[in-house]
Amino acid sequence: MPPGNESTYSWTSTSSRARLPGHQIPRGWREPSPNRDDLCYNQKAGRLMAALIEKAENLGINWLSLHASEAGRPIYEKIGFSTWAEMGINVPTVLKRLPNPYTRYTPMNVRFFWEVGDDFTLAHRGNPYGPLLAIAMAKLGIQYQPGSYDFTRKWLDETRESSDVLHINWLHHFYKADHLSTSIRNLKRFTNNLTYAQSIGYRIVWTLHNLYPHERPFPEIDHDAQVTMCQVADEVVAHCQYAADRCAELFYRTERLTVVPHGNYINAYPNDLSKADARTALGIPQDARVFVFSGNARPYKGIDRLVETFRKIAQPDEHLLLMMRHFRFNPQYALDYVELAQGTPNITAVSSDFFEREDFQSYLCAGDVAVLPFVDVLTSGSSILALSFGLPVVLPRLGCLPEVVGDDEGFLFDPHDPAGLGQALQATRQADLTAMSDAAIRRARELDWDSIAQTIAPLYSPGEQP
Repeated sequence: MPPGNESTYSWTSTSSRARLPGHQIPRGWREPSPNRDDLCYNQKAGRLMAALIEKAENLGINWLSLHASEAGRPIYEKIGFSTWAEMGINVPTVLKRLPNPYTRYTPMNVRFFWEVGDDFTLAHRGNPYGPLLAIAMAKLGIQYQPGSYDFTRKWLDETRESSDVLHINWLHHFYKADHLSTSIRNLKRFTNNLTYAQSIGYRIVWTLHNLYPHERPFPEIDHDAQVTMCQVADEVVAHCQYAADRCAELFYRTERLTVVPHGNYINAYPNDLSKADARTALGIPQDARVFVFSGNARPYKGIDRLVETFRKIAQPDEHLLLMMRHFRFNPQYALDYVELAQGTPNITAVSSDFFEREDFQSYLCAGDVAVLPFVDVLTSGSSILALSFGLPVVLPRLGCLPEVVGDDEGFLFDPHDPAGLGQALQATRQADLTAMSDAAIRRARELDWDSIAQTIAPLYSPGEQP
């Protein structure tokens, strides 16, 4: 058992005699949620547990000795299989299904549904949110393993023995399809299997990253999926209070709804390149004020509005740098701006289907201010990435953004004001960007993954609150 970090565990069966209070187990270790129909919930199992506890204590056997099924078999036999056999109870089956501390004492395993192929290491080519959370959770004895978006009953059955929690993030991966009928069929299958998963003892946790998917060919299906998850999930995580309030308003979830911030990316990307070297490599003047956009090139990001506004208000010493990942839905969206930049000296645009982790500093370190003029957003990882590189951020007052960035580290504008973005860009000219850069990195450090893990970990165990 790891020292410290312990919590009191007490279990009571349906029989009032079968109670084992006050034993210590480390937080984050396994306490499987038993099937509602398991034998451990009936009176025979209650009598079994009462007898087990009483006889074990009389023989001086401590509770940990009862865990290992192989090493513990002689102990079970010493207590007396014959008594329970006469009661018509299949002892090995009951012992297998009973919750801790009677059968298993191993780290809790969580099936975390993130990006396909993610092994939860920072070497994975994708968003490091999942790996960073997994690393922090491992310190608490909670192991993340990939979830399967096939989400079949066969897979749920096969992984139930080794896993206790399904932590789901993006719902549309389970049902999205090109045709409405297929999407409906997929959602129905997912919903049925989600209910089945809960019936066999999985605990279900959902993190609400967006109110809805960014691309919505069938909006009614997306809404139904969110409502269904809010009805089924044991716990729901929102990244800010605004998101929690909207979840209650739109999807009718008002309880077991926990606000947990999005963590920083300070340790996820190399950041040892000087501003001078970054600008030299990109051909950007050393004395320029550089506005940098970094993120997926998708319409909701507002790149068109940024380019149009910058071209109207830019001064001779100002430069716009676009680092765009051209998204599979519409790669031409980014390529259009690359072509435009070729004829515009004070705009540099780079587009790729994937940027290596080492590449981010080549662009972000060249900037003075990050600009992310979203048209629609709830949670923004790109804003936290900017803070993690010490960049003040220009942002609209939308979604979670006002709860992440304040006046010390950013410039917030009214998204409904046509002049709002331009005014925010102009406000950077009078600001102390050095002081704001220091404030940005301080804000990023507040969003540390260890604290986030400490808040999420209790959600994986029944009855615990963060």
